[in-house]
This record gives sequence, C-alpha cells and structure tokens, in this order.
Amino acid sequence: MQTLQTNRWTGGIAVFSALAVAVVGGLAAWRFSEGLRGDSLPGEFRFAPPAAPEAVESSWREVERFPIDTDGITAWALDPQGSIWIAAGSRLIRHDGAMVTSDSIRPPETATALAVALPVAGAEDAESRMEDTYLFVGCGDQVVVLHGPGFTARQWKLPGWQTGHAASIAVDGDNVFVADSGNGVVWRFDRGGNLKNEIRSANFQDPSKPRSKFWTPREFFPIAVAADEVLRVAHTGALCVETYTYDGDPLTTWGEGSSQIEGFYGCCNPCRFALLPDGGYVTAEKGVARVKVYSPTGEFESLVHVASRTPPARSEDADGDQDEAEKLAARWLDVATDAAGRVYVLDPQQKQIRIFEALPQ
Repeated sequence: MQTLQTNRWTGGIAVFSALAVAVVGGLAAWRFSEGLRGDSLPGEFRFAPPAAPEAVESSWREVERFPIDTDGITAWALDPQGSIWIAAGSRLIRHDGAMVTSDSIRPPETATALAVALPVAGAEDAESRMEDTYLFVGCGDQVVVLHGPGFTARQWKLPGWQTGHAASIAVDGDNVFVADSGNGVVWRFDRGGNLKNEIRSANFQDPSKPRSKFWTPREFFPIAVAADEVLRVAHTGALCVETYTYDGDPLTTWGEGSSQIEGFYGCCNPCRFALLPDGGYVTAEKGVARVKVYSPTGEFESLVHVASRTPPARSEDADGDQDEAEKLAARWLDVATDAAGRVYVLDPQQKQIRIFEALPQ
C-alpha cells in the first residue's frame, strides 16, 4: 500500500529544475518504494511514463453513445431499472431511454454524491416505481434522502471530528455507507440516519498496528457494495482497493502504483470504480483518463476505454468562485455498470455517456 508524500523545496537549483521539467513535460507518475505504515508517509518516489494504451488489446467494444445536455455534473447513478440519474449542482435529472427528464426533484444543496436504492417490491407501474425509489444525495457534510410522492426530503449530518464531506454513497438494504473524505472514514448508517459503526483503514501489512484514516483527496473516495455484504473502498491515496465486512473487519487489499497498465498511474487512483455482476471491478483513473476491468480478486483483465483530455473550458463570464466540485467533475471520467454487465462511461467534459460491452469469448 502506498500514499502521496508532499515534497518541501529545500534549495538546489538543479533539483528544482529537474522536477519542473518532468512535471511540465507530462512524464511524471508517482511511484513509491514502500507502503503505508499507519499514518506515516513513504520516503521515496520516482517518475515514469504510463504504458501506451495502443499497445494494450481490449476485449470490450463500444455499442452506444449519447449526449448529455447538462452542465456542471457533480454526481450520477444508474438505478436497477436502467434509468440514469444525474446531479448537476442542486438539480437531479432522470434520463430514461427516450431522454425524458424530470428536473423538479431538487436537493437543498449542491450534490457531491448520489446513490439510488432499490424500489419497493410490488410497484406496478413506472410512476409508482419512481415514487418508491430512495435517492440518497451527499451534500457536503450532510446526507439528503428523497423518497415518496413529491420526493419529500429529510436529512442527517455526518458525525466526526472534522467537517464532513460525502464523497460517495453505497446502499444495500438497510445499510447506507457514506465515504467521508473530510474525516477519512466510511460511516455506516441505517436508512433512518442512525449510525451503526465507522470503518477506518486497516494496516494489512501489520494488522497489530492501530487503524488509521483513509488518505484520499476530497473528491476521490469511491466505495461500492454488493449482495455478498462486502464493502469495497478505493484507498486512493494508497493506490489500492481494500475490502471489509459491514462491521469493519478487514478482508483483502489489492492494487499498486505503477506506470504499467496493470497498476494505477499517478496520484490518488482509482478515482472511480463500479462492480460487475460477477464481482469484477471497473475502474476509472484520473490523469491518464482510462477505464479498465479487474477480476474479483484484483487481477488486471482488460482495457475498456481511454479518453483524450484537455483543460476544462471556462466561460468568459465565469467568476473566481466557480464550484470546485464542478471543475473537478469536468475533468475526470466516471463509471457505472448494469445488470447485463455493460459498462457506462460518463465524460462530463465531452457531455456524453458511452456504453461498452464485452466481446464474445
């Protein structure tokens, strides 16, 4: 396991110039020689370019793409009926197959995370299923739950010793997990907002050492759950994925920082991930903007997609207070999967969703 170290400039023109050339040239990738040890940071890094994507064979093909005419996307989710929910600022928009939208559903603040829970069993029509849907919306240090006719809102505040930030939400039955990058923990609530327990990062190399916070950037702390009742956490600062029981007992860890296609390139990846029906992982990375598939145990299987990247456009009348979440969301890919095992790639910068399916074996 690895994490990012902040360098302090201590003088020496040659050292500074070498680092500047490496960064400006776009050849930098953080690669660390030792793992995370509690709250300590590694002491060595080196630069290396990423593997060329054209040299990697993909076993996936694009089958569909469509535009998303929405600015400022900050979160999204795919519900079990195949509808796509998009959070844009304080608006929630549902796109169905015909791209019909309903933007009358509004959380009280800018959404930073979104999860759509299973509808109540027995709903007979689409409108009933929509009203029975639970929308869990992260809004900074709060979770807003929208449910029932008119999507009545209720909310609870994240606990913790620092100001919370709901970076990701995952729901399984009565369990609502919130990845709080402000406090570096995952909170487990019930649907009523009652706290069940908190989950901290385990030291997998030395389990006798105390648990510590997850080292993650503010916006990049994705989590996921499945029917096996295992919580998956992307410990992005350590360039790995960790798994836990719902009570927080550590299970496994996989992943490493590397310039090779099998690893996670750069700083703080995978920035997003989703689960396939067989338990495999679909990951998205920032920096190189690529989507990959890993097995349920973390072995690299295939490259799915690589996107070109340019700095996000800025309108002439934009002021200096443009929301940071919107700027970040415009730069990084996000991923979701459906029950058929297809991969959905959201590209906010290109304002489109691309759908991929695995090639026949």
